[in-house]
Amino acid sequence: MQSPSEPRYRKMVMTPLGVNFVHTCNPWVAVWWSVALPGLGHFYLGAHLKGFILMSLEIILNNLSHLNLAIYHSLLGDVARAREVLVMKWAFLYPAVYLLSFWDAYRLAVELNWLAKLEAQQPQRHFNYQHLCIWGHGMLVKRSPWVAWFWSTFVFGAGHLYNSQLLKGAMLMGWQIALIALASASNAVYLTLLGQGRLAAESVDYQWLLFLPSMYLFSMWDAYHDCVEQNKLAEEAQWDWLGRQRGRAGDSMRTVVGVVLTTKDLELALLALQRRGFPADAIRWGRLERRRRPSRPDGLREWLMLGGTLGDTFRRADGISLMDGATAGATIGSLAGVVYGSVLAPGPIGGGVAGLLGGGFVGWLCDRWISRGRSRDAEAGQLQRLGCIIQVTCPDADRVKEAKEALEDAEVVLVGVME
Repeated sequence: MQSPSEPRYRKMVMTPLGVNFVHTCNPWVAVWWSVALPGLGHFYLGAHLKGFILMSLEIILNNLSHLNLAIYHSLLGDVARAREVLVMKWAFLYPAVYLLSFWDAYRLAVELNWLAKLEAQQPQRHFNYQHLCIWGHGMLVKRSPWVAWFWSTFVFGAGHLYNSQLLKGAMLMGWQIALIALASASNAVYLTLLGQGRLAAESVDYQWLLFLPSMYLFSMWDAYHDCVEQNKLAEEAQWDWLGRQRGRAGDSMRTVVGVVLTTKDLELALLALQRRGFPADAIRWGRLERRRRPSRPDGLREWLMLGGTLGDTFRRADGISLMDGATAGATIGSLAGVVYGSVLAPGPIGGGVAGLLGGGFVGWLCDRWISRGRSRDAEAGQLQRLGCIIQVTCPDADRVKEAKEALEDAEVVLVGVME
């Protein structure tokens, strides 16, 4: 039975296998990934078990019906061969799983958005900061999204392991090993690097190879996205803890003022003051913020960088992300490159890489063009956080000295003392 003191809606849960939490998401992004490969949209939403079941059903039914081979021959214009390889008794079962996947992903995304709004309005919220057990440990810390993306370019799920999402990373890694082995993709990569594209085209199994582009692009995209969302969660949890430490100032004659850059530094300062016996009602703190001005890019570099980070708009809260379009374009381009590269000199691997780069660039340009006005307007309404300010009220000079020493130990930049 739920305790009256517990919040009605939980924000997150943390185990050694990973962290799962409620946050706003774009339903159409979930639909896109479910269209690319059933189950991926549910991985994006945090429904890992449901996503794994749908992905497994997709791969099993696709293989039994030889659907990927039929798609491959159809795209090459050999419709007769496509009809010949397709096994209809299994193909009839495939549409139900496919339609269920992106319909349920859209429905789940809408419900999670409502749940995220309700959870954020609660007077008391639930956050996990750390989980320890014999199997491992989980911690709510900030990480670099580009490091997560980098590792995922080499191994599916490696970026998720960096994010401490062990369950999702293990699922993606398991399917990667199986698909690469069944498709003979590693041998094709080796032959492509030797310049033998035609031999590489003959060595692969296209029934299994066509699964890889969607999973490869999703692994990179989701590792980056998941890291950004975890960073937001860590920041939100930090402010929630700091908010519960806030006190009210008394009528003291002197106030020591300091400035810190991050919420972690602010927490260290609060703990240092508490160790020296300063009560909560003697400590005040707040955010240093300023309103962003709308950016007007004057040159190519400013237009490309979009606020200083190439293609990275995940951190914006306006629902616009240039990486969504780039990843969608790269997925389509890589699939087309694998198919048409098999009959051209570069081979399927070389064609897939070319399609990935070309499709990703075209998708990025399209998304950049669509969001050019909205992103500037949204940016203009956002607050830019510059740091935190902390004030400690002291009754006498001795306590002022102790407050200064505590803040200096916590590496707080002292501004001065107000009389």
